Amino acid sequence: MTDLPPFKENLWAAPSVNVQRCDDGSLLVDCDREPQRSYHNVIEMLQRTVAKYPQRHFMAEKRADRFGEQASRAARQKETDWTFVTYEAIDKQTDALAQWFLDNTQPQANVMILSHNTLEHAAVNLAGMKARCPIAPISPNYSLLSKDFNKLKAIFAKLEPQVIFVQNISQYGRALKALPLEHCVVLYAEGEVPAGINAIAFADAVRTAVTSQVTDAIQAIQGDDIAKILFTSGSTGEPKGVVNTHTNLCFTQASLLTVIDVDEENNPPILLDWMPWHHTYGGNQNVHRVIKSGGTLYIDDGKPLPGMFEKTLNNIKTVPLNCYTTVPAVYALLVDAMERDDALREAFFRHMDWCSYGGSDMPQETFDHFQQLAIRETGKRISMITALGATESAAVTTIVHWPTTKMGSIGLPIPGTKLKLMPKDDKYELCVKGPQITPGYYQADALNKQVFDSEGFFHTGDAVRWLDPEQPEKGLQFAGRVSEDFKLLNGTWVHTSMLRIDLQSVLAPLVFDVVITGQDKPYLGLLIWLNEDVVKRVFGMPDATSEELAAHPRVIARIRQSLYEHNIQHSGASTRIERARILTTPPSMDTGEMSDKRSINQRKVQVLRANDVAALYADEPDDSVLSDLRSPQSQSAVSPVVN
Repeated sequence: MTDLPPFKENLWAAPSVNVQRCDDGSLLVDCDREPQRSYHNVIEMLQRTVAKYPQRHFMAEKRADRFGEQASRAARQKETDWTFVTYEAIDKQTDALAQWFLDNTQPQANVMILSHNTLEHAAVNLAGMKARCPIAPISPNYSLLSKDFNKLKAIFAKLEPQVIFVQNISQYGRALKALPLEHCVVLYAEGEVPAGINAIAFADAVRTAVTSQVTDAIQAIQGDDIAKILFTSGSTGEPKGVVNTHTNLCFTQASLLTVIDVDEENNPPILLDWMPWHHTYGGNQNVHRVIKSGGTLYIDDGKPLPGMFEKTLNNIKTVPLNCYTTVPAVYALLVDAMERDDALREAFFRHMDWCSYGGSDMPQETFDHFQQLAIRETGKRISMITALGATESAAVTTIVHWPTTKMGSIGLPIPGTKLKLMPKDDKYELCVKGPQITPGYYQADALNKQVFDSEGFFHTGDAVRWLDPEQPEKGLQFAGRVSEDFKLLNGTWVHTSMLRIDLQSVLAPLVFDVVITGQDKPYLGLLIWLNEDVVKRVFGMPDATSEELAAHPRVIARIRQSLYEHNIQHSGASTRIERARILTTPPSMDTGEMSDKRSINQRKVQVLRANDVAALYADEPDDSVLSDLRSPQSQSAVSPVVN
């Protein structure tokens, strides 16, 4: 694309970076801007917004009539089929709920949350902070998909919560009965209470008369108080509890608004978000972004899963979005849908100022297609922000806050953050220090000693490199997890992250994700998941099963041709794909193959699908394996062309 129109204007800071080389070869990198003043705690941030914009909508949820029936009707307003909660209403309601916590728990008792994203979940989160009770939202998968509840039991034993909030006590009944609840009260929003469980309704708790104890508790909040404990996925072991203090959470918002201009008076952020609140980006970055700027978060009841993404598309048509944040896999689905639905495309771009993504890199093809749609609808391009962060950094460490045309950058450190880049082969291991960095893992002193060095830098386990070492202001590039790279049988290192990005780009939009195989093997192989909705549409097979799609000659030919084109450009042993196999069962969240954010655990997949991996390296591969990927396909076999 040449002669492209400009990006829609945003008053954002230009990239700025300081780089200092140390005697040991490491680099110290920071931003020369001072971050904005940070609030002392999340509740101070909330109360400031309540004072300025009491009648603004804080949050909205579909099918949330229970919130109005079980709580004060003043806490919501109905518009179409969304239930809205204002800042003033959530403040009053969480005062009452905080009083209930103070009346029924010991000081600073842990509160466990078992729930998807709901208005009640949000209220419990803020009320816990007001009462100085650390909040621990737990992945619903540990309760609803697990058979043995081992991860849930391990978390419960570590937290020893005095309160567990569940959205639907009937739905979580089996999980609750697997826990020793003798010293724990269950707070529930809906459902029938199973026999033998000590439970109180959310509707009753929010009727608690508020006393001066709540004000006293809020005034006593310290910056280093634990606000949240977020548990990592634990796909390779027991989940680790990451401590997020109020300082961690508030600093991130202040630092980001130093480089990203938000007109909270006239154009506060309006988000539609499905990302789960037990993850740092959804629960910390997105929720606190709207609180800090007086915005509104619409809880998306859709998900990027078969049969559920249609809800997201319908919601986009009814929500006046001016910014959008999600993972790259969702953008791939979204651009395909907008290409076919003019009304969806018009609704999405009508008020859109900027978009962002995180969790993994975005294929260039997806970004280019997105910009083509933006130009078609608005005459301008839309800036795409991305960042690198972790649960341990309260969501953000580095950010791209300037318009860019090429994917792959993770930007530069946010103001107030210092990076230490430690040389490792042709890249650097990323270490971070700043006010957003966790003080450590909950009750894990030995582990904390391993991840923090003597200078206080947190070792992220991520690898990075400069986009251009001579021009550091262009930013850093994610180069994978240090632990995910592997060697082929001949000793050649394979850097999986960049290779995976290249493969996703060449295979888009027909492929949802890939897993690279080859550790201690003679060559690289590839396991492939199709983007089945796109494949069905492109090849005119709306009723085909997963098995039929994977075996269809034209689908195979198209995948084979794309891999051939990749191999032409990447002929070395560490980048060339010799064999591939299309998988017909989706990645599983229950077994840890895929997280709630749809990121793939490459190692876990290969362990659980050992037979698929073995098929790639059989002396005589069967028909399900694509081989001879160095030969082109005839164009008649490859057609149709994918737009």
